[in-house]
Amino acid sequence: MKFSVIILFILFSIASVAQRQHKDKPFTQDYADKYELGNDLKNNKLLQVSSNRNKLINVVSEGKLLQTGDEKLVKDVYYRPFEAMNIVAVDRYKEQIVYLTDIAVLSNAWSGNYYVDHGLKNPTQFVLGKNFATLVAENGQLVFLKEGKKIWSKSV
Repeated sequence: MKFSVIILFILFSIASVAQRQHKDKPFTQDYADKYELGNDLKNNKLLQVSSNRNKLINVVSEGKLLQTGDEKLVKDVYYRPFEAMNIVAVDRYKEQIVYLTDIAVLSNAWSGNYYVDHGLKNPTQFVLGKNFATLVAENGQLVFLKEGKKIWSKSV
């Protein structure tokens, strides 16, 4: 009896493993857009890219924000106050772009009403959750923000 149960278990295990296998099928990409860096940005390091529901593409490059132009990446002039800000990272929330600067987490979507001061000196990254709950990180420090207020902070 035990032997038949073990055999049955092995057969079911083999069958379930066989069902999980996925065969990759090659496909042809229809097209790709290539953007070169503008002449004044040739030495800049590209860090991150994001897009919103309106197909606006933003690229973070060493503290500055870039956008796509005529086959080139150029300085973002879509929202002029960003020119004076040190943009560290971008994320997407509800199909809109949210920015992390050295001072705050903000977005020019939602009528520009989302602006939260994170209180960190050198933030490096962030992530957004439900209802704008935000976790911001810097080297050795985490800060959790909710409803525009610092809820929690931890040294790591």
